[in-house]
Amino acid sequence: MAISNKNVALIQQVCEKTHNYSLCVSSLKSDPRGLKADLKDLVVIMIIEYDTSVGSLKDAIRAFESNSYDESYGQLTVAASGPGNCEDTFAEPPARKSPLTAVGAYFYSMVTIAEDILSIVMKHKSP
Repeated sequence: MAISNKNVALIQQVCEKTHNYSLCVSSLKSDPRGLKADLKDLVVIMIIEYDTSVGSLKDAIRAFESNSYDESYGQLTVAASGPGNCEDTFAEPPARKSPLTAVGAYFYSMVTIAEDILSIVMKHKSP
């Protein structure tokens, strides 16, 4: 499938409905698959864009590929809670500055964008 204005327009249209338009667009446009993707492909790209070694992300991909969208969304929600839980650990006595704050914020953003796009897919599947 050739890259077309339609593919770029899909990315922009979908990313407008996410929590972080600029990160969504830059991530999807920087991935060669993003410029050839359909709506469902965009979900997978956002999930695997970060790193699927995280167990809940692996489970989210498996559930999504099995069309178990609610389960996939739940696994993304579990993954999104990880950075906050990590930050809470650093806040416990003896409180110290987390060296992972920036990484956690990026991870959280990527996962919530995947959740946003998955929500769009789920709405398209509803009667």
